[in-house]
Amino acid sequence: MNRVVKITNDMLQLAHIRDPEYQMEFKQINVLDFLLEEHSYFSHRASANNVTAIYENKVTEKIELRADGEQLSQILYNFWNNALKYGSHNFPIKTELFITNEEIGIKVSNYLATKINIPSKIFFDPFYRNPNTLEKVSGPGLGLSIVKELTEKIGGRIVPI
Repeated sequence: MNRVVKITNDMLQLAHIRDPEYQMEFKQINVLDFLLEEHSYFSHRASANNVTAIYENKVTEKIELRADGEQLSQILYNFWNNALKYGSHNFPIKTELFITNEEIGIKVSNYLATKINIPSKIFFDPFYRNPNTLEKVSGPGLGLSIVKELTEKIGGRIVPI
C-alpha cells in the first residue's frame, strides 16, 4: 500500500510542477548555511544506514541565491536518497559545493557497484529506471524527473556526470 501511495504522490507532484500556473516562493538563501544544515540532516540519515556522508565546501565567500528553499531541499533529498539506494554502502557519499564560471554548483557523488550506462537524453525521463537495478531497488523512477523539473523552475540546470 505504501508503494502505491508513494507512486501516486510522485505522479501528482510531477504533474503539479509541470503546470504553467505552478508558483514557487523565491527568497534570498545563504547557500553555505543552507547546504550545511541540509547536509547535517542527511548525514544523520546516512549514518543510520551505515554510510559515511562527506560535505566539502570549495567556496570561501558568502553566496546568496534567490530560490525556493523547500524545493531546493527536495532536490537535495532526492539526490541523496538515490545515492543511498543505488550506491555501495562501503564508500562515502560526497557532496561538494563549488563555483565555476560564475555558477554555483552542487555535486553529489557516490560509488556504484554496478556501472550504469544511461544516455543523458533519457536519464531524467519519468518512469525510466536502470535495468541493472530493477530487481534490487524499488521505486517508480520519478525522482530524477522531479529533480530536473524543480531545478529548471528555480532557474538552474542539471547535468548527469
